[in-house]
Amino acid sequence: MASPTSATCFHLGASLPRWDVDKRTGFVPTRPPLGRLPPGFEAWEAVLESAVKLKLQLSEQVEKMGEEKRSKEEDKSRLWRKSVGEMPLLSIDGLKISYEQLYRAHHVLVFNLHFFSHTIPSAESIVIPRSLAIPLFQVSKYLQVPPIITYFDITLHNWRPLNSLPDGSIPPIHSLQCQTTFTSTPDEDEFHLLSTRIELRGAEALECVKLAVEKALIAKDSALEQAAEYLERGVSVIQDLRELMLGIKGRIDPEIFYNEVRPWLGGADGDLWGRPWVFEGSEEIEEWPQRWYLSGATAAQSPLMRALDIYLGVVGDGGQSSSYSAQAGKESFQERMLSYMTPQHRTFLERLRQSPHQLRALVQQVVQERGMDAPIVKAFNSAVKALKEFRDAHMVVVTLLVVGPARRAARKAAEGADPLLADGSGSAGDREKDEKMMQQAFGGGDDSSDKGALKGTGGTDLVRFLKGVRDQTTRAYLQ
Repeated sequence: MASPTSATCFHLGASLPRWDVDKRTGFVPTRPPLGRLPPGFEAWEAVLESAVKLKLQLSEQVEKMGEEKRSKEEDKSRLWRKSVGEMPLLSIDGLKISYEQLYRAHHVLVFNLHFFSHTIPSAESIVIPRSLAIPLFQVSKYLQVPPIITYFDITLHNWRPLNSLPDGSIPPIHSLQCQTTFTSTPDEDEFHLLSTRIELRGAEALECVKLAVEKALIAKDSALEQAAEYLERGVSVIQDLRELMLGIKGRIDPEIFYNEVRPWLGGADGDLWGRPWVFEGSEEIEEWPQRWYLSGATAAQSPLMRALDIYLGVVGDGGQSSSYSAQAGKESFQERMLSYMTPQHRTFLERLRQSPHQLRALVQQVVQERGMDAPIVKAFNSAVKALKEFRDAHMVVVTLLVVGPARRAARKAAEGADPLLADGSGSAGDREKDEKMMQQAFGGGDDSSDKGALKGTGGTDLVRFLKGVRDQTTRAYLQ
């Protein structure tokens, strides 16, 4: 893969296609992801298709069932796992002709992996058979991504248009469906597609901010006015992202999501019973990057939000401290999540971060020369404010889908009404209720000392992390 001729050239977008970034679709592929592997890999596809049709159940749910139903579900999943172990050990060489095939292979293999791991009874060890583990590790090594389900698998490469698309057209954000889900429920479909829609709509925000940088570099009055106009357009798009986020309320049943969908996305470091995932044959993979973690899919792996953070100065040069960073000298959760993105997207973000022309610095220069009333300064702060409000909306949704159900489950024995249940039914436009819900879920001091803190699917302290990201965004305001 060739490198751009300069950081400036890269920052101005001349080389975006080589990083799998499109000005119309952002980090989402411009064409629908491949829907099936070539016939030589039908064994993988057939096993996944069988898991979906059988409606395999999470082991934690099965163990709550009555004896007869539990036995039936355990037998069903055991037979399916047996079929995984009986798959032929396939070479991945035939997939290396295209990234589309490799991406599909990773998608299929990690869905099979999570179906396999999350259906094993609590009393049994999790041992992934060679027939699945070896090709998964080989594909992951070739793509330089972890052998676990990621945001890329469930969001960026897990969609198809409801209707056929003319050549060159981009998919309408409200005319999509998932390629694969664990539960075959509309709730899971809506959850994955929410992020896909945000990524697609957010592409325009990236383009607007990029154009604002180009104009700000000129530093003349007319160019700065144009830069402000581009930023205002970007603000409008980020506000659309907020509305998309809040629009999910009422379209996903919180109990179904929390109990039946979310656990499937958990990785090897989040097993309910603390069991490790043992991959047979993994030691045979040469030069395997042992530094990889095996956390599950999480929105923190979104390249769009990372790019907006970099553009608006929320993420600096990596040296600044934040409330959601790791301890000194250790890799922060945000930095670790970069390894779950494709190398193309990682490289795009890294070069964006290293660019000598950072928008926040350019606008700060305007503040020094023209004061806080300059249009570009006001537009920049409006963009930061819009991003902060998007994160507020995300916290509202997390309260509805995760924090609320978790608290209700914990208080079930007390038979008391959880206040979050009453407050969680408001309309998307009811800001007063939204703020009340967030205060109940996220108010108070630092929760980092709580050993029982609610964990996200990425393995982090969920409440502390989201509060930290929101606070870090607020600090990007220019004053």
